[in-house]
Amino acid sequence: MSNQDFQTFKIYTRVADELQNTSPIVAYYLKTYTLNKAVEYLKMERSKGQDVSSRTQEIKEWLSDLEKLKTLVNQDLVDREKCKLSYQTFTFTLFHESDRKFKSGELSRKLAKDFLYISVLFDAWELVGVQSEQIKAKSIFFFVNISSLTWIETYSNDARFKIMDAINKDNKPESLPKNNETGTHSP
Repeated sequence: MSNQDFQTFKIYTRVADELQNTSPIVAYYLKTYTLNKAVEYLKMERSKGQDVSSRTQEIKEWLSDLEKLKTLVNQDLVDREKCKLSYQTFTFTLFHESDRKFKSGELSRKLAKDFLYISVLFDAWELVGVQSEQIKAKSIFFFVNISSLTWIETYSNDARFKIMDAINKDNKPESLPKNNETGTHSP
C-alpha cells in the first residue's frame, strides 16, 4: 500500500464522521472497517521498517472516536442482523435516490458527495454481507463519476442535458459537447 492508501482511510473516516448524526450504526460499521484496514496497513508498513508513529497516533484517535460512538449505539449493536440491515438499507436508499438524480440530470456537488458516500459504503460492504462483483462494480462506478459531477454543474442546463444524454448513451468522450457549446468550463 502507498501513502495514498492511507489517505483513503482519512476519507473514509471523514465520511463516517459526516454520517454519524444521520445514521450512527452506519458510521459505526464504517469506522470499524476503516480502523481494521488502517491497522493492517500499519502492520505492513512497520514490517517494511517504515516509521509509522504519526499514523499510529491518528489511528489511536480514530479508535477513541469509535469507542465513543460505540457507547452511544451499544444498545443497537446487540442485534447484529438488524444493524446489517440498517447499513444495507441506508446504502441502497442513498444509491437509488442518487442514481435517480444522476439519470434525470439533477447534477450538483451534493450528488457528487453522495456518490463518494455510496462508493465508500459499498467498499466497506464486506462488514454486512458478501461483497459480490456487482457491489464492487457499483462502488467503482460511483467513485469514477464523482469527478465528472463536480465539473458538470458549471455548465448551462442545455449543456447538462447533452452531457447526460452522452453519458447515458455510450460514455464516449467524443460524444460530449465541446467547450464552445457548453459555456466556460471544459472537463
